[in-house]
Amino acid sequence: MKYPAIRVLKRAFSLTDALRLCRLRLQAGHDDDALHDYRVATRRLCSILAPFDNLSGFAAISEPVRQLKRCLKRSNDLRDLEVQLALLSAVGADKTEGPQRAWMEAEAIRDTLLREELLEHVTSPKISTALRHVEMRLPDALANHGGHSLRRAVQAYRAGLCVSIDRRLCLGPALFDEHLEWHSLRIDCKRLRYIGESHGDLLGEGWEKEASIARRVQDGLGELRDLDILMANLGSLADMEEGVRQKLEGVRAERQTAAESAVAKLTQYFSVRA
Repeated sequence: MKYPAIRVLKRAFSLTDALRLCRLRLQAGHDDDALHDYRVATRRLCSILAPFDNLSGFAAISEPVRQLKRCLKRSNDLRDLEVQLALLSAVGADKTEGPQRAWMEAEAIRDTLLREELLEHVTSPKISTALRHVEMRLPDALANHGGHSLRRAVQAYRAGLCVSIDRRLCLGPALFDEHLEWHSLRIDCKRLRYIGESHGDLLGEGWEKEASIARRVQDGLGELRDLDILMANLGSLADMEEGVRQKLEGVRAERQTAAESAVAKLTQYFSVRA
């Protein structure tokens, strides 16, 4: 096995180890970062393998990877709910007598139920088997390819992401009027960031700056999305305490400005790169 393949293998194995540790942390409970770390490790592992989907030998890994992705998707509702509860606490909604407090109390119960359901799935034999299959099959898949083949696959994957990002940036200010478009831009930036952090040695110079800008856009749009989901969920609370509503609207305005600034920087980077 050539050295580039060995590096990919080491990174993948470090993440399967991290996922096993996160599972234990989730089982133990009382670890506020365990869910976040589990999600990040899963996304990073999938990102490491994504550029090689069409290479010979990698079809054997596709099903265990899909199993890990399905588990990740199951955690979305819990993650969103915990972020929403934290946002409301940050603006003091839990210290008021308005309807948003009752909403928080009801959702806190749902949070517990979602966590129990997710824990059952995360610790299931299916996930153990998926991790084991990735570790068993990946060495053989990588052994079929040298550094040039892997580098070409990573660069082609990055190029596809850049085309998708550039198309959305062409919308200009109208981007923020199309929720699906800026949500898709956030996902593409997340993938661009991870591909740089995972395979920077196969991309060559300049990936650090690109990954840094992509992360800023990902974070900015992600925080805006979290608040929009919360505001949509609270929309039916017509008699929500005005002070809480004003604080949330103020936070949203700040996040909108930060997200627009990040997207503007990304647009500038892409225009220079072109």
